[in-house]
Amino acid sequence: MTQFILISIFFLIYEFGILLNPKKIINLKKKLDEVRNLEGEQKTKMSKEIISSGLSLILFNLFYFSWSITGLIIYQHWYLFFFIIFLSFFSSFITKQILFLDKPIFYYKIFETILSIIVLSLILISFFYPNLYNNLIF
Repeated sequence: MTQFILISIFFLIYEFGILLNPKKIINLKKKLDEVRNLEGEQKTKMSKEIISSGLSLILFNLFYFSWSITGLIIYQHWYLFFFIIFLSFFSSFITKQILFLDKPIFYYKIFETILSIIVLSLILISFFYPNLYNNLIF
């Protein structure tokens, strides 16, 4: 169980990386939305470009999601993992709603990243310092 919780340190580093450069993620999401609207050879060409540039990011996000699902199932503070999963789905919904605006997506991504950092920190605190976690939450 300790190794499982320690994996959250990698996700904290990832979230801090997003916080330092949120435009990288936003640009990848915009490219993915553009590919959905294309057809034929253009779609194939653009898909290959996205796969070559963002494959590691996509695989890391899949690992992050599967880690969250596993934590939801096996960890006593399952609601923290549920919040991470909810935040990812809610983020994609909000991004689609405010797609026509450029800057709000940027600020929302920063807000979402800060929330993820807080939740990941709470996961670490709840495992290693349960008394501190109980004092923070209750």
